[in-house]
Amino acid sequence: MDAENKYLVAIRCLTYNQSAYITDALDGFVMQQTSFPFVAMVVDDASTDDEPKLLRDYFNNNFDTQDTGTAYQKNTEYGTVLYARHKSNKNCYFAILLLKENHRSRGKGKKKYLTPWMEEAEFVALCEGDDYWTDPCKLQKQVGFLKEHQDYGLCYSDFDLFDEVSGQYSRAVFENEIYKRPFTFEEHLVECGYIAPMSWLYRKSVYDSLEYKAFTDATFAYALAFFKQSKVYYLPEVTCVYRAHPNSLSRPTGAKLYFRQYKGVFDTQMYFAEKYQVSEDLVKLIKSGSYVRLLPTAIQSKQSEFIEEAADFFKENNINFDEILKLSKDYLQARQDSRNARKTHAYKIGKAILKPVERVKRIKQLFK
Repeated sequence: MDAENKYLVAIRCLTYNQSAYITDALDGFVMQQTSFPFVAMVVDDASTDDEPKLLRDYFNNNFDTQDTGTAYQKNTEYGTVLYARHKSNKNCYFAILLLKENHRSRGKGKKKYLTPWMEEAEFVALCEGDDYWTDPCKLQKQVGFLKEHQDYGLCYSDFDLFDEVSGQYSRAVFENEIYKRPFTFEEHLVECGYIAPMSWLYRKSVYDSLEYKAFTDATFAYALAFFKQSKVYYLPEVTCVYRAHPNSLSRPTGAKLYFRQYKGVFDTQMYFAEKYQVSEDLVKLIKSGSYVRLLPTAIQSKQSEFIEEAADFFKENNINFDEILKLSKDYLQARQDSRNARKTHAYKIGKAILKPVERVKRIKQLFK
């Protein structure tokens, strides 16, 4: 089989400077036991660490590079492409793309490079280079469900969470209610929901019909679109691990980066609220939650326009903005004090009271 032949599933793995994690992701792809061919498209965005070498070594050690009828290596204007079939897992193919320049920093897309493998695939799976799969039957289970249920466009699963900062490993995050799983478009929209993109398998025909837009958090936006355009199925089994670490996109460091990331999420919420004409009550919940969540970093990064926008919203709804502003400043002070008092009982109580989710809940109560 060559790159132009059909794969039932195409796995999209985007990675950058993740040499400490990438082998786990690759092993998760190779371990998949399927009755169909699949291809893992691993795109290295011009990493500056050892990741390109690790990818080459993994490819050379585990894939049949001598099969001239299938395997090849070629240089293109955008980078180097390595393609071959796995030595023992005959349904597994890898297409590794080593890009010459970092596309993310230049606002350049990578989708067009994947066309030779994507265009014939019926389903697409996602897994970034710092996450990994643990269930060897993940793809088989999800494909089986979507094949039998044509009205479903997306299938996702439960997952384990490993937090590298705290060293905590949390199992079955959804089943144990560590994260709240959204059941509807409206819940996902209002709560800025999370449904584990590294667990996704989606029907490409549904995805191709979605309107494309450069969203800050693409998977949040596309999950909303899937909820509207098709049915979404939850597989109540752990199939993967989400690795939370300081360098991940979901954990921006510094007030400016945090504000920019989650202001983008807020903009996405408002885009879908307008697109699907949700009720005014839901719009109020979206705005109140996002304003409260973002105010501390808006204060830190001196986002005066956003602060004024938040003030106008709360005043229009007869809510005391000074009290909300005080809560935000108290939260910032508690974080500052934590450098010297992180282990004190008083700090732990204060942190629990002031954490954003609790403040959001308090504000939401004002609308009831």
